[in-house]
Amino acid sequence: MLKSLGVTIAQVTERLRGSPEVVRTGPGESPERAVQRAERRRRLRTVFWLVVVFVGMVALFSTMFHELMAREGRSYSWPTSIYWTLTTMTTLGFGDITFESDAGRIFSVVVLLAGSTFLLVMLPFVFIQFVFVPWMNERDRRRAPTSVPSQITEHLILTEPGPVELALADRAEQAGVAYVILVDDVDLAGRIHDGGRRVMVGALDDPETYRKARIDQAAMVVATRNDPTNTNIAFTVREIAPDATILATANAPESVDILEIAGADHVLQLGEILGGAMAARALGIGGKSHVIGEFAGLRIAEAGVAGTALAGRNLRELALRARLGVAVVGVWVRGDFTIADPDTELREPMILLLAATDEQLAAFDAEYAV
Repeated sequence: MLKSLGVTIAQVTERLRGSPEVVRTGPGESPERAVQRAERRRRLRTVFWLVVVFVGMVALFSTMFHELMAREGRSYSWPTSIYWTLTTMTTLGFGDITFESDAGRIFSVVVLLAGSTFLLVMLPFVFIQFVFVPWMNERDRRRAPTSVPSQITEHLILTEPGPVELALADRAEQAGVAYVILVDDVDLAGRIHDGGRRVMVGALDDPETYRKARIDQAAMVVATRNDPTNTNIAFTVREIAPDATILATANAPESVDILEIAGADHVLQLGEILGGAMAARALGIGGKSHVIGEFAGLRIAEAGVAGTALAGRNLRELALRARLGVAVVGVWVRGDFTIADPDTELREPMILLLAATDEQLAAFDAEYAV
């Protein structure tokens, strides 16, 4: 709750401040460190001005106290004036020194309200903004790794923690291939790290990020963000690792050539691939088997009937089990699944559910795939 309040206050102060400060990096200094240095300088400047305002308020109120007491015919030393000002501003109010005139009492109320506003509002703000939030951010920053361990080699470098990338990470784990997900947000990196995935914090356009990710030992960099960001990633990686393998995705057909020029070895248009796969699945065309699972050492695959030599024949006539070793478990017909028997006649809309080994599926594809 305190962190959320501090972040909200920080956002408000950023808007009140106006245009952001231009951060200049020093020789050999990373952009992240330059931003941290600028942030520390801004905090110190804010604290300095708050201290100046506080000292100014104490000096002003002490002087006015001195003058008002003189008008009442009483005289106090300057340390006593400062003592009265501080006890009134902090609402302690011991009551040992009080005004007798109306002007003095009105002045006491003004000092009380000003002190309450400054000490009870500004000091918690200073604590949250300049102590608590930086401490939380530093804790999150230390929790999320900023480099890849030296023993990790032949790993995948993923640049986005999206559904496609997380699915690829799961496949990599199943295959025994190491991976790391690059994230430029510390909070997000902490959540991913707590979720049990290997993550690293770093700016995607900073060459040092990829050096810390051991790009020279990586098997592949997978850039799956938007087209301009993927182009930037390809340029950055190719600059420091000429032999690295880069796979990038493209949303627009025009971006394919640009990404290849930037240094991407392979460019995929996932939207086009997904659309083609969905169309083929809906129409049931092609005849080629697609593995969807594994059970008891056998591959479970699907294959369409439309456009192949399977259409118009029954399973007894085809003898797939006897000739190829492929078992037809059942058939899908427009979303309805039916267990197959030898007399099942194969028609155009059907999709076969097959069980076989890799070699048997390869033989099936060689005979029936279009």
